[in-house]
Amino acid sequence: MSVWTRPGPGGEAVPGRDIVVLALRRSGTTALWRLLRQDPRHVCYDEPFNPLLRRLPANNAKRTWDEFIALQAHDPATWAARFAPVDRAGEFFEAMTPAQADYLAFLSERGPVVIDETRAFGKLEGICAVLDRPVVIHLHRHPVAFASSHMIASQNPGFMRRHLHRLGFFRRWFRYDSWGMEAHWRPPLRARTEAWLRAEAVVPPAPRAPAIHKLLAIWLASYRQLERDGRHHAGERFLSLSFEAFCRSPAPWLAAIYRLAGRAPHGVDCSALHPASPGYRPGDPRWQAAARAVGFTPDELARFFAPGAPPATVPPGQAATAAAFPSSQNERTAS
Repeated sequence: MSVWTRPGPGGEAVPGRDIVVLALRRSGTTALWRLLRQDPRHVCYDEPFNPLLRRLPANNAKRTWDEFIALQAHDPATWAARFAPVDRAGEFFEAMTPAQADYLAFLSERGPVVIDETRAFGKLEGICAVLDRPVVIHLHRHPVAFASSHMIASQNPGFMRRHLHRLGFFRRWFRYDSWGMEAHWRPPLRARTEAWLRAEAVVPPAPRAPAIHKLLAIWLASYRQLERDGRHHAGERFLSLSFEAFCRSPAPWLAAIYRLAGRAPHGVDCSALHPASPGYRPGDPRWQAAARAVGFTPDELARFFAPGAPPATVPPGQAATAAAFPSSQNERTAS
């Protein structure tokens, strides 16, 4: 168990482990990160390997870069020397570089940290070598909801814009790059993406295959990779977390996270947590056909596409400890 000493009133010692949340983009990382950010006992960094952090000291639209801005302002020269982002080519299959390991060590110097990251799928071994026995959370959204969120650019204003993105939804093979997924299917990244998929026993879709096939292929490869690597490198400190299950009942999952981190629960207000979207026409048989085409096994098809099979609402072996977490509106209405 690590014991950190953070700057603060009295220089108090803060026991507990670092928490690392790994996920694909559009999987709910910001929602979980914002809840954990309410706890002042750890420092929370939102996607520290994001190349857009080169824009500091400007904040982002979500206002989640305050911690980086403060770190840069405290020592601009050290920040400039140690910042080491992950570019698009390094998101899925590249190991952590020495510069990236040094940057992560720099971030963790201030005390126990919470990090959410969408660019570190091949870097878990390196992360666990830098941090001392961290809690590793694989946050995964249902594959239909994940693919839908990339196909339908809901961040663009206006009903008509959103409606037009639905036209030809199951046939369209282009225009799904709002968060960078389409770039992995274009040269020069396509060959590397296909090699990564094959390494995870996923069937690479053809260049003009429907976009939902390509998105489901990326989802499946990343799911298999993080489930395997998380258990291998973190062992009992690994938590596989469905975003839908978390939104349905966040309290027991937060209790499980704090238990793994070795800290007493903090009063986290979950009232702003919204119900998870099921995605576009989740019951349409074309989803299951696309999943079969990219290599979902019968067990995986049953787990994610069988009718009436919702995700678990309580962590395995974890009693629902809700007292420390005020009930959210979602818990009252989504059951």
